Amino acid sequence: MSTKHVTPIDFDGQVEALKVAFQNDPRFRDFNFDGSGLASMLRMFGTVANTQSVNNNFAIGESHLSTSRILNHVRALAVPTCGYVPTGVRGSVLTCSLVVTADTSAAVPATLTITPDFTCLGVVNGASFNFSPTTSTTVSYDSTSGTYTFNNIEMTQGDWAANSFTSSSNDISQTFIIPNKSIDLSTLSVVVQDSSASAVQTTFERMENGYQLGASSKIYFIRVNHEGYYTISFGDGKMGVALADENIVLIKYMTSSGSMADDISSLTPTSEISGQTNIKITVTSKSSGGYDGETIDEIKFWAPIAYSSDGVAVVKNEYKAKVHEWRPSLEVAEWGGEKNIPPKAGFVMIATYPRLNTTEKASLVSYLEKFHVGSIQCEVVDSWEYFVKLKLVLTTDEILSNVENSIKKETVATMSQLNEKFGTFSATLDVDYIRDFIKANVNNVNSVFCSYGVGANVVKYTRTIGFDFHRQVKAGTIAVSVVGIDEIDTIKDDENGVFRAYKSGNEVLVLQDTSDYKTGTFNLLGIGDYMKANPNCSFGPASADIEGVDTEITTAENEVFVVSVTESDIAVRN
Repeated sequence: MSTKHVTPIDFDGQVEALKVAFQNDPRFRDFNFDGSGLASMLRMFGTVANTQSVNNNFAIGESHLSTSRILNHVRALAVPTCGYVPTGVRGSVLTCSLVVTADTSAAVPATLTITPDFTCLGVVNGASFNFSPTTSTTVSYDSTSGTYTFNNIEMTQGDWAANSFTSSSNDISQTFIIPNKSIDLSTLSVVVQDSSASAVQTTFERMENGYQLGASSKIYFIRVNHEGYYTISFGDGKMGVALADENIVLIKYMTSSGSMADDISSLTPTSEISGQTNIKITVTSKSSGGYDGETIDEIKFWAPIAYSSDGVAVVKNEYKAKVHEWRPSLEVAEWGGEKNIPPKAGFVMIATYPRLNTTEKASLVSYLEKFHVGSIQCEVVDSWEYFVKLKLVLTTDEILSNVENSIKKETVATMSQLNEKFGTFSATLDVDYIRDFIKANVNNVNSVFCSYGVGANVVKYTRTIGFDFHRQVKAGTIAVSVVGIDEIDTIKDDENGVFRAYKSGNEVLVLQDTSDYKTGTFNLLGIGDYMKANPNCSFGPASADIEGVDTEITTAENEVFVVSVTESDIAVRN
């Protein structure tokens, strides 16, 4: 027999291996394998063998989470292998206040309740989206103003949908398919009614960790089938309450449009609230957090973390995984309270980008409480965003008028890609990386001049400008650009570590400072009356020729770099 090695897709190798095998068999020694008839038969055998090899390779590869490359297969494998339910589409969320002016033509109720049935409309990029609350809120009537006021109401984008299923002992699996792929799983509610003849209903909770398991636990299980649909199933009487014959499973959920509904800043009511129609809505935090579902690589990243955490949150990455489940569009940083400044023993500190408002923070803390172990608590703090403003001079060897617009368009897209690198916590801003990245990703560019300015912490009432590089800094290498103070446009430190303010190259004053070059912490004082305005100050290198560590800034736990396209200066000249 032939010992020739062939790969699964080497068709000619398969045919050659078959030919050698037949030639080594005495029964076929006198045959002419180059003849048209036998050659056609060998090619047919090779086709069958090659097809079988490809099918076997595909079947084996798609049966394992680590090797599968089909999204629906990966989603279906994540639950049985790691106990991780992949995150699907998630609706945008906004915070608003509602003022309802009471209709005094009839008796005015003492209280008013806004329910999930209330709908309102938001518009962005020419498309309309429905928003509704996911919980009910009740407020009292204010007889002085004649209004009901709802504050800090969260509205979620989506349209409500409902399905019902009837259980039967003839169905061994007792698994029910939710017939909608755009379901926002965070809005799913499951209620079991005793039968069509009984109005008794029981609410079931989603199984999220082993502490919920028990013979009397009213829980349901979520999976994903190979067609990409979520399915729900129930216990067997030992691990969760089992369904009885004729039980009716009632489910309600939102179908969402994902990130398409982000950035909506106004809403128009499209329904009444308990007969009240005079409704004014003020959006206090525009819609954000819309999510289009996890990719293959994201599922493979989060599934092992879910497996190791076993449904609870104790150590690093486990809280991050739970925040991802709560709102998957967020970037998350977490650190132990012992590393916080000041230290907070027994706490896990969490920061998100984008940062959360007060209502969202409270909602996240409440969500995380059920995953705590022992006395551990969590605290959500604000992230600090350093907006990076790049100055780019792109030089080309072609006629400027023909390439300027295309280069600017490509550069803006490239800066968006840079945000994917720097829009994360604990990153390092590396100008050399930016310069090389733009050269590689923008066409018609021979050279790139690149410097940066990172937004400083300007505190008007203390008249200070502060910034922290989180590393040692050499004197004479730092400059601060100033916008918003007529008398000053630049602040530079000389080689002796003294900061001087300039206007059009002329020195205006010498600043006081409590800067520490060893730690890279700068606190500039003495601007005095120049701080009447609200200046916009940016720290950066004093020269574009500085190389190595002097072009880098590293973030702390709750700090994040964001490349600002709108505030960057992109110039094209030859």
